[in-house]
Amino acid sequence: MFTIDILTQYFWKFDALVTAQFSRNAILSAHTDTFTGKYITLVVLTTFTVVLVYQTIYSIGLRLDWWEYHAKEIFRELPVHCAHLYVDVNVVQTPSDKGLQLALLSKNTKTPQYKAICAFPRPIRYNIEFGPEDFDLKHNDDPEFGYGSKLDHLRGKILLLIKGISVKEGHLESLERASASSVRVFKNGKEFSVDQDGEYLCILGIETGNRILAFIEIEATNSL
Repeated sequence: MFTIDILTQYFWKFDALVTAQFSRNAILSAHTDTFTGKYITLVVLTTFTVVLVYQTIYSIGLRLDWWEYHAKEIFRELPVHCAHLYVDVNVVQTPSDKGLQLALLSKNTKTPQYKAICAFPRPIRYNIEFGPEDFDLKHNDDPEFGYGSKLDHLRGKILLLIKGISVKEGHLESLERASASSVRVFKNGKEFSVDQDGEYLCILGIETGNRILAFIEIEATNSL
């Protein structure tokens, strides 16, 4: 009996609080005339708030790769091929432990360490566009519905572009001997491995308009 009395007191306090809050709003105050209407409104508002918060957290989690879309096996998204990219390119020596620093340097190209191990004080930026001639049409013969270019093709395009510029004397020969596998590609500090070369850019999360970084490793010389 004592417990019921306490619960009853708390309930009426809660009821008074709900009534007071609803009375502050012209629209909600109209629903305080009846006990049933008041609590139906409360349930609707609570449900709406819970769903809104859930969807917000769920969407943020999907965007940050905290979890995967729950119905991805049922509703599959058709990847959109990558049409163009902004690529910041520089040249580094190898072999050395400097390569281990590239992931960190890819996040900040304005540090003294970047200038210390790279051939150019600032990365060279390219706007690389992909046309139908760049597409791998394994999945579809129509370029409009294909998955576009693969990672190994991107490495080759980057290497071809950097070979076409005037390179610091002493590194030109080493650069000419470099292969597509010498091009290390990063996005948001994460490196794409050579094991992913057969993957389409859009599958790897490299999308139209993205900015990525690339370091071309050349044979070690006395200094950069």
